[in-house]
Amino acid sequence: MTAHPLDDFAEDLQLYCLQLKQVGTLAPDQQVLIGGRIKSLRRIDTKRGNQMAFVVLEDGNGEAEITFFPKVLDVANELIQEDALLGLTVTTGLRNGEINLVAEEVFPLTELSQRARLAVTLKLDGAELSEPQLSELAQALQQYPGEAPVRIHVVDILGSVVVLAAPQFCVTPSERLRSTLSALTGVIEVAMKNGDSR
Repeated sequence: MTAHPLDDFAEDLQLYCLQLKQVGTLAPDQQVLIGGRIKSLRRIDTKRGNQMAFVVLEDGNGEAEITFFPKVLDVANELIQEDALLGLTVTTGLRNGEINLVAEEVFPLTELSQRARLAVTLKLDGAELSEPQLSELAQALQQYPGEAPVRIHVVDILGSVVVLAAPQFCVTPSERLRSTLSALTGVIEVAMKNGDSR
């Protein structure tokens, strides 16, 4: 028995990347981060004599085809090999009525956590909030110091409000962090998504 080549990156793929099985839910003109292993690769010559490529990427839960136009392929040519483990920034378009992924940036999967910019959003039940709960939340966040900003989204019967936590509460995203926060009183949801602090 041999381990799957993506096993070592399973948590990073889950934290930082859109799962490939969800590609069909995207809208045109979106930019997303994906990652996985090149399952198959087809290069073709364009009318201008350049090369472009169609790559099937798999992430352990699904697969998707990505189009590499000559400009990107020329820069990333050495990385684009069968079985290569890659992270990619892609934009979405429409081709024959279906979502088409176009590569914009390519890098080794080992660089995924450095390239991704995660923000953590905590959805809290306003009716459950009290000083002890907020103190417990602050202590939990400070157990996982890092660079990812934390947004606090408080909801109750009157509506909702989103605030950005102070810089000293920035965290390092992980499944352990998600589990710790999810167990706290009043926490409805813990979301970790690509984004900035705005």
